[in-house]
Amino acid sequence: MRRAILFFSVVFVVGLPFTNAQVSINMLIVGGGGGGGRNAGSNSSGGGGAGGGQVVYATTSGTAGSAFTIVVGAGGNGFRFSPAVTQTNGGSSSITDASSTWSALGGNAGGDATDGSSSGSGGTSVNSDGSGAGGRGGIYDNGNDASGWPVAGGNGTSAYSAWGEATGTGELSGSTRYYGGGGAGGNWGGQSGGGNAAAGLGGGGRSNSDATANTGGGGGGANSNGSSGMNLPGGNGGAGLVILSYAGTPVASGGTITQSGGNTYHTFTSSGILMINSTLPITWQAFTAENRTGLILLKWTVSDEINDLRYEIERSPNGSNFQTIASVTAENSLNSIQYSYADKSPLNSRAYYRIKQVDIDGRSSFSKTVSIDAEIASSIRLFPNPAHDNLTISMPSTLTGTYMCTIYTASGEKLASRELIAGTNNIGMQSMKNGLYFISIWADGVCIHVEKVTK
Repeated sequence: MRRAILFFSVVFVVGLPFTNAQVSINMLIVGGGGGGGRNAGSNSSGGGGAGGGQVVYATTSGTAGSAFTIVVGAGGNGFRFSPAVTQTNGGSSSITDASSTWSALGGNAGGDATDGSSSGSGGTSVNSDGSGAGGRGGIYDNGNDASGWPVAGGNGTSAYSAWGEATGTGELSGSTRYYGGGGAGGNWGGQSGGGNAAAGLGGGGRSNSDATANTGGGGGGANSNGSSGMNLPGGNGGAGLVILSYAGTPVASGGTITQSGGNTYHTFTSSGILMINSTLPITWQAFTAENRTGLILLKWTVSDEINDLRYEIERSPNGSNFQTIASVTAENSLNSIQYSYADKSPLNSRAYYRIKQVDIDGRSSFSKTVSIDAEIASSIRLFPNPAHDNLTISMPSTLTGTYMCTIYTASGEKLASRELIAGTNNIGMQSMKNGLYFISIWADGVCIHVEKVTK
């Protein structure tokens, strides 16, 4: 059996080549709130509060010249007796690019009350967690509690929280929050209409006040008031909202543009188009990370550098909160050029890296984010090498997630792939010819270890 000298390397190959400069985009989409429901024609029962609009968070990317069509859903109409208006659902909001559409449903309208029989049902939730449902209307002497007061609409999912978790800053301006809250049910004996949903929470029906509907909030149900009860309106739903955000300075037009916490926000309160500039800083081609003894070696390749100032190396322990750990001066080459940086004080657990490119004029762009777990990678062992009939792969006992092993020939042909478990894994090599093989270890779809093995 032919033997060869052991050749060992630990290489993390993370991310694919970039074909064009890309902008990673966060998207917050809020549907319009539904309209408040109809009351009864006598002093008996109130209309149902409407459901709040759906709250959706998603991510995508765009390149130079990409266009995103924005639709902002209107709030639904509350019930009106004269002129006659039937309560309606809120309009859906959406973002559409050349290949995909992301949507947030409008809230459901509140239900009608029946004279002398039942109160209006609350508009049902369109959120997967059931939040944002409208409140049921009150019934005289037979309401949702002993006094006949209606139940207020439930709190909606907070888009503010989801947005904050995604961006690390949490606020667009001040303490602005966006909900898809349900409206309150109408009262059985109130002196005014159900009112609009206030701040995405329960609407004004139970407190005889006409609060202002917040973004995506459902309208309150109409109160009932004796023979004149039919004249009292249900509240209108709050209109929807769309916000698109990316790191760095503005590289697109459309909506109201603000900057906060190192991010740019495009806020749409009405339908429109987000257009990414026809030219973006540099072209990202590749970004890799290699686990070397005592350090993490980062390499990135770019081209079309024009007025390029520097590259800032950013690191994060969780993929959200990044800190700059170093910078590299740009060469300003129009040809393909590779840069590198060695992190000589790496984290002892999983770390996330990205490169921020900064132009002389202040514009910037980001590479894709790559991740690496130095602790797990340093614990992986392959033996014997050279291998005979079997190759043993020893994995740490603390594994979480899915790990795979893939075997390639020296020419790049894929021979086999199998899932790995914590502890000892035996790979049969009896049927393989003598020669050189590449064994790659993958963690949740990312290559974290490559080793050359001979037989």
